[in-house]
Amino acid sequence: MKKREWLNLPNGLTCARIALAFALLAVYFSSPSGRQLPSLCLLLAAGFTDCLDGFFARRLGRVTALGKVLDPIADKLMSVSALLCLTRSGVLPPFVLPVILAREVYMAAGAAVCLKHRLEVSADIYGKVATALFYPAVLLTWPWHGVAALRGVGRALIYISLALSIFAAAHYTLNSVKKWRARKAR
Repeated sequence: MKKREWLNLPNGLTCARIALAFALLAVYFSSPSGRQLPSLCLLLAAGFTDCLDGFFARRLGRVTALGKVLDPIADKLMSVSALLCLTRSGVLPPFVLPVILAREVYMAAGAAVCLKHRLEVSADIYGKVATALFYPAVLLTWPWHGVAALRGVGRALIYISLALSIFAAAHYTLNSVKKWRARKAR
């Protein structure tokens, strides 16, 4: 791969999001309880770079194989980091993080199988909606305000996002199996 093919703005933004996931953990757990505004700013910056990298990749025609691999990794690292913060601090119940981790491991294994068999299955609307709900849900749930009603709405959105992401994984699996069967039938 030529240097200019992978060294571009969208991939740089994706790499920044990966770094922000680790910075989020460091800042969140080093901040005194109740003073989580700096970590919230990192989370918002990560969400903003997520929107920007996809926009620029499509708008500038800079979609690369590296970006297709790094972007989901960055998404997973950021969502798991945010949920780890919220679970560890008691804002979310402990069952949420293992469910998300199991789903992510399942999806990574599925992606590896699809890659091995050269099956290309694109993300669908369910996964995109789950991700779109995730950032506002975490924003409302993040311990930067003292409004219980907002936290309740945030938790509800996290549960909806969780359910949609599990449904998206099942839908992705069905689409992969259909494509694999169609290829074998040829």
